[in-house]
Amino acid sequence: MEVDSGGNWLESDDGAGGGGELADSSLIPGLGDDVARLCLARLPRSCYGQFYTVSKRFCSLLRSGELYSTRRGLGISEQWVYLLNSGQSVWRAFCLVDGGRWRPLPPTPSDPCFNMCDKESLTAGTQLLVVGREINGHCIWGYDLLTDRWFRAPQMNTRRCLYASASCGTHAFVAGGIDSATQLELRAAERYDSSSGRWEALPDMIKPRKMCSGFYMDGKFYVIGGANAASAELTCGEEFDPDAGTWREIPGMCPARSDTTSNSPPLVAVVDNQLFSLDASSRKLKRYCKRSNSWRVIGDVPVKADSSSGWGMAFKAVDGQLLLIGGDRRDGDAIYAWKPCEEEGGAAVNWKFIAGLVPPGTFVFNCAVMSA
Repeated sequence: MEVDSGGNWLESDDGAGGGGELADSSLIPGLGDDVARLCLARLPRSCYGQFYTVSKRFCSLLRSGELYSTRRGLGISEQWVYLLNSGQSVWRAFCLVDGGRWRPLPPTPSDPCFNMCDKESLTAGTQLLVVGREINGHCIWGYDLLTDRWFRAPQMNTRRCLYASASCGTHAFVAGGIDSATQLELRAAERYDSSSGRWEALPDMIKPRKMCSGFYMDGKFYVIGGANAASAELTCGEEFDPDAGTWREIPGMCPARSDTTSNSPPLVAVVDNQLFSLDASSRKLKRYCKRSNSWRVIGDVPVKADSSSGWGMAFKAVDGQLLLIGGDRRDGDAIYAWKPCEEEGGAAVNWKFIAGLVPPGTFVFNCAVMSA
């Protein structure tokens, strides 16, 4: 058997695995399939292939998506980082649970134009979506964890770039950005359902904005920062309530930055419904206070984050931790993690070294986090 880039075991040509099919056709001999699925769902995803190399039915279960649905129902998931950086020709997956191991994804079956152009990425369910441009125009390539293959994903209703995005379960939200056809700033928003493979138009935002950031918190989709049609910085945020289908403007929600010249979209991440931001210019980590709609500096970051005005590095939330990926440091680029305390006054920000990045001088082009 072979192992795919998601840590799943693929069937060999004879379909029997290393030892052939067992006489008992159940998932786990002696257990009903419903109970077996509950047991398997509680194992780390990185262990599936390691422990079930002889089970063709287990491989089929992984490919069907049933096991991941069971995990979601139980509130169990692992968050893996999917990264494309300078010096690498393929995407790679990084799992903290698996001892910080890297797994390469198959090469993207796109034309050279797509590989060379700027891209943006997001996840929904067990899919990674990479938005870019081929010779024939705007396109989206998707990576399916279940099959370990790339596929042509459906186009957004409004083709865009430099937009805000956020993921929640099997859905992904996008809003704002620049219309790829008209080059105008957008208010349009939409939601992708990975189960049906369809984009659904949502009500427009209150303000058009580009170069903005998005996140999902407290059951709602937020868009903050960015610039308007006159390229003036927007300090407000907007909150979309999926149940009510309405947007609400929040004045002053975007964290103030020391230098806004050529800065990247705001670097923000949410851990346990707590919002954090990284000011690349000052290299300060901030926490958002919902009650006062204000930001408080809580510590520093261990890398030089201002060398490219926030571009080329990633600031993500993974398994209850903040992850800092990239940024210049003397002995090479790296991944650092810090687990926030629940108390507002919590412990000091002590970043933990997780892994190094190869090659040195790595520039993070795209980074997305998938929960499955």
